[in-house]
Amino acid sequence: MLAERYPGAYKSLREDRYVDDILSGENSKQRREEQIEGVQEVLKRGGFSLKFIVRRGEKPSEKASTDGETMKLLGYKWDPEKDELSPGIGELNLNKKLRGERKPNPEPVKTRLDAEKLLSGVKLTRSLIVGKISELFDPCGFFEPIKLQMKLQTSSLKGKEWDEVLPAEDQEKWREILKSYVNLPEIMIPRFCLPSKRDEKSRIRLICLADAAEFAGGAAVYAGMETSPGIWSCSLLAAKSKLMKETIPRNELSAILLCAELAFMVKSSLGSEVGEVIYLTDSTIALSWCSSETIKLRLFVYKRVMTILRLLEWTTGTTEEVLFHVDGSQNLADLLTKEHDIGIETVSKGSYWIEGLPWMRKDKRRCL
Repeated sequence: MLAERYPGAYKSLREDRYVDDILSGENSKQRREEQIEGVQEVLKRGGFSLKFIVRRGEKPSEKASTDGETMKLLGYKWDPEKDELSPGIGELNLNKKLRGERKPNPEPVKTRLDAEKLLSGVKLTRSLIVGKISELFDPCGFFEPIKLQMKLQTSSLKGKEWDEVLPAEDQEKWREILKSYVNLPEIMIPRFCLPSKRDEKSRIRLICLADAAEFAGGAAVYAGMETSPGIWSCSLLAAKSKLMKETIPRNELSAILLCAELAFMVKSSLGSEVGEVIYLTDSTIALSWCSSETIKLRLFVYKRVMTILRLLEWTTGTTEEVLFHVDGSQNLADLLTKEHDIGIETVSKGSYWIEGLPWMRKDKRRCL
């Protein structure tokens, strides 16, 4: 009965809730307010109430924010007034946790100079470094290129004991890496990845990119909507990477599988709002494995190809060819595969990583 009377509230409480937090919204302010009123009414019937409400374009409630401007949101720091996200990490703190909390630093660490001063008195270990990398909680993968670079660097730590003090060469290397940690909160990206002005009949188009190298592979999914005939918006929706150890062609195939799995999760979440789904790889070998019915495949390749084809059919609704080739220079998933000199500007607002390349804003017939 309540589901029929308050459909917006029903969707929010069933699909957009995590434990006691609700992260939801609507396409207009009027519908958003109706949704909020519906949620409040439904909760009231059960004897519950909302602790606070935070709206896009407004400053957060005092109960939700410690600084009056930002609040925590799924591991990120969200500025509701600007509607922007940044990594939800605190200042560089290398003290051990006691009862779930770290002892504060003697002095605030806000600059690279502060970080250098702090690190000069610390003996770095494998456990300390891995612990700092894991603090960058990024469930959507917006900052995955930076996190992957740190993961790749940890390969030199394999075989060392967790609490073993690293050699002088590794100490210096990781001090330089951790100094950049203080700059991560400066990264800002838009929270909402769809255009405000768009064709109401247009559905979301997903461009799914896969790439791999010798030691890692990754996938990135970009969302867009047609803003005018033949012109599309484009913005990063989700990304994922993992360390790999097979041959490069096999790693490329595993990256396509990772891409298909990520796209499947995105499509499952967005449902009927998704229209076209386009998959791309720059590996001709992996593409031929997935496209040819006559090539005899080894078990490693065969199992992954079968899973990929199944996921492609589930996400596109067709068994026709939906996996295409893209030139490596035009594949943004390349940022997820090998060692690069990546600064915060690479993953910030306005970058290609966040907003896509020019070809990704064209109609399918023109971009492929």
